[in-house]
Amino acid sequence: MPNTAVTQSELVYIFADKLISQRANFVNTYKLPSGERLPVKVLAQSMVLAAWAELVNRKLITLAIKDIKKLLLFSGKEIFAKKLVTDQKSELSGIEKILISNIDQETKVRDAVYNLLSEDESSPWGQIIYLNKKSLIAKGLLNQEGNQFDQAEIKKLQSKFSLLQQQFDHFSFTGETLELLNQAIKKGMNARVERAEGADFD
Repeated sequence: MPNTAVTQSELVYIFADKLISQRANFVNTYKLPSGERLPVKVLAQSMVLAAWAELVNRKLITLAIKDIKKLLLFSGKEIFAKKLVTDQKSELSGIEKILISNIDQETKVRDAVYNLLSEDESSPWGQIIYLNKKSLIAKGLLNQEGNQFDQAEIKKLQSKFSLLQQQFDHFSFTGETLELLNQAIKKGMNARVERAEGADFD
């Protein structure tokens, strides 16, 4: 019997073709079990943002914006996460489970995203998406090849999908928090791209 206790980022994966309007051909794409091809960066960004919302909404972490000093006289702002629980909440899975394990008392969001992967990749976005694909296979919601959903179980998630659809693109985050969170997620994933020796990071 499949375990249908899914996280918010896993729901984004399951219903991605209904949530994300952008479509792609063959460059920088991710092919869903439905056969639809989505821009890999857009899908990964949406899933990681959803994961942060899950952790905040369940009161497992808090997010805070802080002023930081950059080079010379320049200053800026950074978004930090702070863990509110001591255990890892075993019911978490996929991206959410790894994210919360990456958070200490106070951790930069971009560092927690960077540490979703253990090494640099040619496509870190695809590897982050795979974290949830692997989790859904383990739960029995995807077959072992990862190319077909258990449709009977997916239908049971429709009410959760309806709630998710209302929040998609912002997941209850607003204003500066949403802006800085999206920037931090993007920077964390971009920093995992394999680079030639001596190449600069963005």
